[in-house]
Amino acid sequence: MEKVEKFQKFNPWSRHELLEEFPFHSPMQVIQSLSGFKAPLVSYPKLSVEQKIQLIEKICLLIEQKQEKIVQSESLAQGLPRQFVRDHGVKWVLRYIQSYLVELQSDSSMTFLPVGLVCLLPSWQLGFRQIAESIIPALITGNCLILKSDPRSRSSAYLWRDILNEAELPDGVVQVVDGDDELGIFLMKHPAFKTVCYSGATRFMERVWPSLPLFRKNFSFFLSTKNAMAILPETSDEMIAQNLRSCWVGYGELKQNIHRIFCTEKDFDRVQSVIATEIQKIQWDQQSMESSHYGVRVVQTDQNMIESLKSEVGQFLFEDKQSDLKPIVYMNMPHCSELQQDPASLLTVNSVKYVHEMAKWINNGYLGYAALVLGPTDKASSLGRKLEVSRVWINDWMSDNDPREVIHGLKLSCKGDVINELQSKLWQYR
Repeated sequence: MEKVEKFQKFNPWSRHELLEEFPFHSPMQVIQSLSGFKAPLVSYPKLSVEQKIQLIEKICLLIEQKQEKIVQSESLAQGLPRQFVRDHGVKWVLRYIQSYLVELQSDSSMTFLPVGLVCLLPSWQLGFRQIAESIIPALITGNCLILKSDPRSRSSAYLWRDILNEAELPDGVVQVVDGDDELGIFLMKHPAFKTVCYSGATRFMERVWPSLPLFRKNFSFFLSTKNAMAILPETSDEMIAQNLRSCWVGYGELKQNIHRIFCTEKDFDRVQSVIATEIQKIQWDQQSMESSHYGVRVVQTDQNMIESLKSEVGQFLFEDKQSDLKPIVYMNMPHCSELQQDPASLLTVNSVKYVHEMAKWINNGYLGYAALVLGPTDKASSLGRKLEVSRVWINDWMSDNDPREVIHGLKLSCKGDVINELQSKLWQYR
């Protein structure tokens, strides 16, 4: 008899209250569910552009009507302040969807060649927004989808399922399943899926990376580590302090979080002082949905990581015993250290002799999703265009008034073509 695994989701604000308990789907259940795609894989791509506009407009209206429910659910499940979820989650999604509506309405003669079946594997933080980034272009181009929820923010996937049902998306086009990393690997390798969009931890990626070329499908990866901040010499202390929230808001596990800070040797002591001052100001034990960006508890300190760091040639920012409520900040870790790829509780600060060297070391984090560059706009933009990441923010973390027009680095986009994502090979045969 097959063993049924159950996942318990606890309130991240209290750490003790059980929010829900649910079983994982097995690979066999997923295989059986694939038969449900036979009809929609034929019928759904036949929808006209006008019909898709009506569908997307319904989705947008429902999100507007359910804003507060979504904010409450995301904040409760993910330990993010309500205002942060409202600004960078729900409002962002509405702008994002509107940008596609404008594109569709400008050319009602668009035709699409969908790849067929798409698999979405989003990570847990800002889950509602992450799902939107893939599900909207996939649906517009006529694809069907399986969405595997992350157990820690399962509610994000089910919010989307309910919205799509109320918007009268044809039956069977989107299916939601629950599972762990093992189910994610199974889905990633299954031949039924022509496109896989994954976001999450580097350690998961390392398990499947060597075999990916064998599967001959489209992959999109953006991970929750390896993001960098570049501080140019002209940057003020106030600007540095303001943008340090990018390092630890959301448990440090947002895919947009910064984990590696680079500055010049001349600025190293100044940057170190600013970081130390800001960390001392923060009330790390403050836990409330109404918290400021800083007032959110981060992931607990990993004692094994601390022991590993002691063998490196750099030094801890604070010599006293690391608190479970504070991030580990490590100064001048060797660029080639394996710990440069470690998870969210570690923030490294590294110095370089010249500004152009920042691009060199940022670009060795080939799995990085984003970068934040601080300094005069012209110089910061020049450096930003040399970075091998998908998105670059200049002087303001997660500034996204227009979510599809950002300064982009050499990687262009985690999805494909940032200029017209609907033409990306992720969603269409080209």
